[in-house]
Amino acid sequence: MVILCLAPDAPVADSATVSTQADFSVARDAGSVALAREFARIFLTRAGYTGSHDDVILVTSELVTNALRHGRGDVVLRVAGDAGRVRLEVTDRSRRSPRRRRSGTDGGWGLMLVAGLSTDWGVDERDAGKVVWSELHAEPETVTYPC
Repeated sequence: MVILCLAPDAPVADSATVSTQADFSVARDAGSVALAREFARIFLTRAGYTGSHDDVILVTSELVTNALRHGRGDVVLRVAGDAGRVRLEVTDRSRRSPRRRRSGTDGGWGLMLVAGLSTDWGVDERDAGKVVWSELHAEPETVTYPC
């Protein structure tokens, strides 16, 4: 089952600059990570995010994949943002925090990619599990003047 909840005017409690958020309930079946990426892509377009959409989509993919592979229970993707920044939150019911592992042919690249592409990222414990989050900021516009 896929549940989409787009709330274009819902304020996010932890930041006055973030004006839009949407939640996506991720099913535990084939194709759900692709649906989560598409959900994030639609959100970025609607929010007018001016940063790299590809970076946000890659981080979305990694966080959702990790939650499905290593987490437990319901997985929910929350995307919040505006033109200048986006925050991804992936919630699951496991209390076990993700940890970086040595990268190799069998994986281990995910959290390294998340850390490299994100302005900041982390893990917050919740009563019923955890939230792994990432924030990405659009680069300030560079104006070039002819000399």
